[in-house]
Amino acid sequence: MGARILIIGGPCTGKTTLRKLLENKISSSGCSMDDLYWEAGWVRPKKEIYIGRLKNYIRGEEWLLDGNFFDTLPMRVNFCSHIIFLNYPTYITVFRFIKRSFYRHFVEAKKPQKKLINKSSWNTIFYTLKGISFFIRKVIFFRIRFTKKISLILDKASKEGKYIIKIEHPKNINFNELIKSLSDTPINPDIHSY
Repeated sequence: MGARILIIGGPCTGKTTLRKLLENKISSSGCSMDDLYWEAGWVRPKKEIYIGRLKNYIRGEEWLLDGNFFDTLPMRVNFCSHIIFLNYPTYITVFRFIKRSFYRHFVEAKKPQKKLINKSSWNTIFYTLKGISFFIRKVIFFRIRFTKKISLILDKASKEGKYIIKIEHPKNINFNELIKSLSDTPINPDIHSY
């Protein structure tokens, strides 16, 4: 059985970007949790449909999967062989969130036939109550709300034989070293920080 790599982390930490880079290097199929979850037109699916799609995907021989969706994190951890946790400081994720919002509003939205990955736009993010609430909940308070929960899940996963890579800052990523550590999984797994 090949590597089954799960990439998790806060909003705007580069989970999907990292997955796409890894796809090219290790020739494994990749997917985002957003792709498995959302129906066309950003319609929420029935839970059993979403869970069915997720189970079919994670039962595969080899995969790369990025995204949070904490209600299914234990299930995904159970099926994966490697976990990469992008645990960046809040100031980095806030900056990236603002940069992404500008880009999507002023560049991507102007492209014909462009499907936005996220429903957010500059107006939605900063000028509506819902947008401000999203910004605060998802970006600023991610580390406060979820880091301890994720750490407990990672500790348990490590004891179960999962290989954990914890990256604390994007400048700490040595891509060649990351690829090597994913292909040379140690016999005694542990949490490795970069």
